[in-house]
Amino acid sequence: MKPFLILFFCISVFCISCENSETKKNNTDNTQKLQAESRSVIKFISPDSETKYRINDKIIISLEQIDNAVKPDSISISYYGKIITIFSNAPYSHEWKTSETSIKTGRQKLIATAFMPDGKKQNCESSFLVLSDKKPDEYTYLLKKKYPHDVVAYTQGLFFDKGYFYEGTGEYGTSSLRKVKIQTGEIIKSVNLASEIFGEGITVYKDKIIQLTWRSNLAFVYDKESFKQIGKFNYSTEGWGITSDGKKLIMSDGSARLYFLDPDTYTQIGTLEVCDYYGQILYLNELEYIKGEIWANVYQEDFIIAIDPENGKVTKKIDLKGILDPKDVKGKIDVLNGIAWNEQNNSIFVTGKWWPFVFEIEVREKVMVLNK
Repeated sequence: MKPFLILFFCISVFCISCENSETKKNNTDNTQKLQAESRSVIKFISPDSETKYRINDKIIISLEQIDNAVKPDSISISYYGKIITIFSNAPYSHEWKTSETSIKTGRQKLIATAFMPDGKKQNCESSFLVLSDKKPDEYTYLLKKKYPHDVVAYTQGLFFDKGYFYEGTGEYGTSSLRKVKIQTGEIIKSVNLASEIFGEGITVYKDKIIQLTWRSNLAFVYDKESFKQIGKFNYSTEGWGITSDGKKLIMSDGSARLYFLDPDTYTQIGTLEVCDYYGQILYLNELEYIKGEIWANVYQEDFIIAIDPENGKVTKKIDLKGILDPKDVKGKIDVLNGIAWNEQNNSIFVTGKWWPFVFEIEVREKVMVLNK
């Protein structure tokens, strides 16, 4: 190698080495700065993630100061933006009467904000589980009538409107949207989904029908009369069930969580995690809004639950065990799925995937027989 090339090579290596060292130093400084900014001088002792709380419980909010070098001027505790209490001095402890805060079920979060003497703020969080404070009322059913149902229909969604059933069916290659005559089960209008789309729940909002899909993160919007597709929108979860309270769309994704969507923009405007007295209710499936409550199939279960949309509590459990007589089953069947409400006469319709009937029922309170 010629002398001037050797000199050039050495200078280049030196410059690159210096540049890498400076970059490494800057990255280290930035990391330390971010760690310092994110480090909080306080932490929660209570509530904690291991303890189960209930709606209307009194919860002890307790914090401790980690760094005693700098004392906060004050510490605020907030729940969904509402200030619960403000601490000016230690000890940092407060009895929170949740009955005064409209707390919800599910995984909840408190945020503590420490206001420091230098004008900066430092936050820490506490995540905790809240369950219902009441066991759901137990109901059974009286069978009023049964109607023929297409045994090829893998029912994912069902609603009643002006004397007709509207049904969304699933499975790849057979997913559809249908308008069906109640008395005969005849399909009088339908649209098939593409073979790579797995159809899910449906609902009506004004003059539109919304149909979810399972794992395509896509919903289709149809004109209710013509079944012409007039729009579509995306969501980030799986799609399972959907209903409407007349002001919002309410959607399930197979977890314990419900999602509230703006019916015009389809943007998410809220969530709710459903719990009963014992824990979270997973696998929420087909939904129907009935008399101010959200009714839901629970996947692979033979009961339906009713949910308070304000707080997520399970208020009712309707036992439908035995509604499908085994002697009426000629081929394969799958699980109970499909709830429709006739508001005019207060009838409830239920069916299942590949079931031969849609059942019209009257919901009745279960009589508890006590042993003497």
